[in-house]
Amino acid sequence: MRKNSRSDSEQRRGKGYGSEMLELAKKYAFEVLRVSRVSLGVFENNPGAIKCYKKIGLTEIGYDKDCFSFNGENWSIIYMGMESVEYFRSTYGM
Repeated sequence: MRKNSRSDSEQRRGKGYGSEMLELAKKYAFEVLRVSRVSLGVFENNPGAIKCYKKIGLTEIGYDKDCFSFNGENWSIIYMGMESVEYFRSTYGM
């Protein structure tokens, strides 16, 4: 029997699991893969995700207005990112 994933998701919300997972992914990207930038796009109508990305230090770097259409609605995307220099400065004071 499968549990209702929506209620499972709601029970885990707000406990920092998403932020923790993203911090680990960010660390892996910068320290193991040695990338110069981590970036993503998030729909403007997803304030929870935007808050989470800001919490881990990503900043807004771009915006595409009404670039995606779904069910007759136009959705905008906010692009967010972090440079490796900022990661190492904020993490290790370098």
